[in-house]
Amino acid sequence: MRAKQIVAWKRVLVGAAILWMGGAGAVSALPSRGADDIRRAVFSAGTLWVVSEDGTVRTVSASGQTQAVAVPGETLDICASAGRVWTVSQPGADEHQLVLKQMGAASEGFRFQSPDFVALSCDAGAVRVVDRNAVFTLTPAGLKTGALSAPIGYGDMSVLSVGTTLYVGANRGEFGGGLQVVDLPTGRVTQIDTATPQSVCDGLLARKCDAVTGLVASPFHAGCAIATLGVDHFFSTGRILEVCGTRLRLVYRQTLDDHGRPAPPPKKSQMMTRETPFFGVTVAGGKLIAVAKTDVLTIAQGKAPAFSKIPAMTRAGPFWLHDAGGYILLVTTADAKHSLGGAHAILVPKG
Repeated sequence: MRAKQIVAWKRVLVGAAILWMGGAGAVSALPSRGADDIRRAVFSAGTLWVVSEDGTVRTVSASGQTQAVAVPGETLDICASAGRVWTVSQPGADEHQLVLKQMGAASEGFRFQSPDFVALSCDAGAVRVVDRNAVFTLTPAGLKTGALSAPIGYGDMSVLSVGTTLYVGANRGEFGGGLQVVDLPTGRVTQIDTATPQSVCDGLLARKCDAVTGLVASPFHAGCAIATLGVDHFFSTGRILEVCGTRLRLVYRQTLDDHGRPAPPPKKSQMMTRETPFFGVTVAGGKLIAVAKTDVLTIAQGKAPAFSKIPAMTRAGPFWLHDAGGYILLVTTADAKHSLGGAHAILVPKG
């Protein structure tokens, strides 16, 4: 299976990161040892569903009880909408033969061919499977295929449908990833890249330098998306952007000095400028919530952004988590395959 081949060496990288940074406490206030490599997590009908990097699925109840979910083969992705949970899995040895299935339903699901699976999306009630060269949309008649004008990138992927626009973000750690915008009616793919001939890292969102770690519909402007950027390697970078079609607006950026303390941005553009990295985003109570290494950032319309420390985590089976009311913080070490930053938290929306 494609995921099981990389789990072992990712754990080696996590250990290397901890030693290089001077121990677990120096890496993060989060519990890095014993944390799970999490591929994706969703919340539905009072239950947290978690897909680990080895393709296994577990649920976590409100009381913290965990239970393994039997899914044939390897689960590649999961999403939730309107009280329904959907998965895409690879049931057999053929990596191109996949199954889209609603969990708990009697149906065996929809089998389809996907040579280069990217991600699963359940936004706005529409279930879509994204391949590097096509988008499959679930209709009453089955999966409808829409070809794309250019290939989708690769890495740890975030996808979001807003109206007729599909935003696809890639996280390749120190190697960037970037953001692509798909016009769903035509299949036209546009790569957002602010790099210049002078520097591949210039601007707000450079494909070869900026890793997209999360996407959510913007609470500030209809039809737009919020993207978090975050890399925690030998030095850290990150931003929060609003994306409207292909237009970018900086929502938040915190530059840091060499000791990791907030500092004014440099007067001239610098490729090695340190910034607070962000690892996920959601909206709760009309406020934008983004998670950094040790803090949660809240941005409300018309108010100053406010940081608060990540609360103490609770152990639930193999997971470390905290229920914050409108969302769940969940610790993962999956980024170890991209960078040396160790464990960090991701956000799982509950609404």
